[in-house]
Amino acid sequence: MVTFFFFLIVVVYQLLISDIPLVALYHARIYIFPIILYFVLRNTRISLTNLKSIIRAIFVVAILVSIYGVVQSLFLKSDFLLKIGYPTLSNGQLSHVFFLSGISGFQRATSTFVYPNTFAFFLGLVFLVSFFNKELVFFKNDKIYYLGNFLILMALFLTFSRSVFLSLAIILFISKLRKINEISTKRLSILMLSISFFVLLTLLFKNVGIFKVVYDYSIRTFTLQDTSAVGHLNSYTHSLEIMKNNWFGTGLGYNGPKALMNFSNPNLTESSYFLMQFEVGIIGAIFYFFIYLSILFYSFKNSKNNTHCTTRNINLTTKYLIIFVLTSYLFLPYIQDIETMFIFWGFLGILDNRSNGVYTNAN
Repeated sequence: MVTFFFFLIVVVYQLLISDIPLVALYHARIYIFPIILYFVLRNTRISLTNLKSIIRAIFVVAILVSIYGVVQSLFLKSDFLLKIGYPTLSNGQLSHVFFLSGISGFQRATSTFVYPNTFAFFLGLVFLVSFFNKELVFFKNDKIYYLGNFLILMALFLTFSRSVFLSLAIILFISKLRKINEISTKRLSILMLSISFFVLLTLLFKNVGIFKVVYDYSIRTFTLQDTSAVGHLNSYTHSLEIMKNNWFGTGLGYNGPKALMNFSNPNLTESSYFLMQFEVGIIGAIFYFFIYLSILFYSFKNSKNNTHCTTRNINLTTKYLIIFVLTSYLFLPYIQDIETMFIFWGFLGILDNRSNGVYTNAN
């Protein structure tokens, strides 16, 4: 809370000196409102029954948008997005972010979200919560739980979001090292075997359908033929130069994809870390990301004191969500996607709820 207060002071200062106060205010609410939601949910009395209902409802929504995303990507394709009014370039076509560089004929799954990477980020958050907290997403029939996660992973796969793939891989690797409990280890083993089986199929059928897309995409990524992969590296170099020349920021509202609504040539960067530094300066960025770290440290401390399975998994999930998000921030400016930020901070709020230990032990 103290760190958030200091961050607010920096933001207010940026607003006072801004020559575009309304635009700056718009950007400020993107960063502030989701964190306020966290504090509200964290300090609201939430029973175990209500917690399960909330998590289960979000899980069901994720399944529905996943089904739509798969159908839209594989069958309706990009023409459908054009018909329903997705923004286009000057040539009347969708932006390149909907497609894979150098691979024609395939449109990345985006579902109801504005971009595929945003969709992937949302699915990554929901999958982590459901995977490590089966008891919170419990259905009378286990098949619904496993089928739901399968559909979420299928849609996630069709987004071809490298940042989310890598972030999830890191979390799964960490959880495998921890060997959380027998059930989680079993689910993790099944997941790893499924991934290995799919990799084998891709190698065997590398010239057929979706397997060809996966194979070509992987080769182009690892050999840096993919323009998107190279673009990340170039963006870091360019962003570092901007930061070195503007330690106290370039001005709140002049940066990131949201600034494209008001400026034709804003300061764009692939990294959320650079983006926050551009917006509020190095001091403001430190305060902002320390909010994440303070919650992370609190969860580590809390997990050591909890022996109840449900509470321990909740604390572990909080840590995994933060690590997942902080890793994803390295690659894309997710920090300006306010809708997914509300989902992320909302998850943290209900999982980090102060009444968790009370109602879990009581039940």
